[in-house]
Amino acid sequence: MNTDVDECLEAIHSCMPGEQVCYNQEGSYSCVNPDGSLTAPWVHPINPNSAGGIQGPMARGPVSIGLGGRNDHIGMGGESSADRADYFTGSPGRCPTGYKYNSASRVCDDVDECLMVHGLCGRGGLCTNTIGSYSCTQMPRDTCPPGYLFDLPLQSCLDIDECAERADNCDRDSQYCINTQGGFACQLRDSSGSCPAGYKYNADNSACEDVDECAEGLSVCREGEVCRNSVGAYDCDIECDLGFQFSVGLQTCVDIDECTAGLHNCVRGFQVCKNEPGSFRCQRSRPRFGGHSSTRIDSDGLDSYAAAGFSNGSTVQ
Repeated sequence: MNTDVDECLEAIHSCMPGEQVCYNQEGSYSCVNPDGSLTAPWVHPINPNSAGGIQGPMARGPVSIGLGGRNDHIGMGGESSADRADYFTGSPGRCPTGYKYNSASRVCDDVDECLMVHGLCGRGGLCTNTIGSYSCTQMPRDTCPPGYLFDLPLQSCLDIDECAERADNCDRDSQYCINTQGGFACQLRDSSGSCPAGYKYNADNSACEDVDECAEGLSVCREGEVCRNSVGAYDCDIECDLGFQFSVGLQTCVDIDECTAGLHNCVRGFQVCKNEPGSFRCQRSRPRFGGHSSTRIDSDGLDSYAAAGFSNGSTVQ
């Protein structure tokens, strides 16, 4: 019985690095394009003694085919692209910016900067990984009232601490800056130097900052309630089940959309996140083929798509 070779795992495919994703299939593989369509693999006779390493006409390029532990790169019309070899083949210390060397597959893998650096795009910014780089999308400030900033994971408007961010106009020599919901207040210093109830003095920025009663164990919330800190005070909210969060406006537990908030673990390019009440599921992406495709449901409940003429383990008549 023949065993399928996973060309994708062993990095012996011809998919274009940075543009296509290798998709292993029984006895072969396909290259998934950015739009979800599939491109058939290259099949060319290989001559190890040739300068380029690959013989035969090229309809497009560049391509990368493993050859005795190394990859040879050919450009349009069979022209060698040796100057691009390090970008795709990969060697320790020779990967371009935005990539890292994978010693197992001997290729340069894309670095997901969004996962590596927390808060890379700043407060309210949405970080999206791209091949070799990343992009930041700042949530428009006008989606929230003045003094608030949209928080993507929580999908809600959070108060901006103008005092902590030095966005106030208080005279720090004679006034305390006190953060409030949606704004701030300047309070004259008194002889005692005390702050209002629910605040404590921070000598570093000469401001009265909020006391987090929840974190410091100063709340009196009952069993079944969750402490939620607010500026100068705190609230006791209903404790929600996993996958839900308390809505202050609705005063009830609402579903967390893990897909929209980016809190899922679906594999980008191969799976699509589908939100469900209290959870989510990863649905296999549907690659588009030139012919008809067959569809069946796997044991995990996700759609499985196969090329025309094939189905997982059986032939489609």
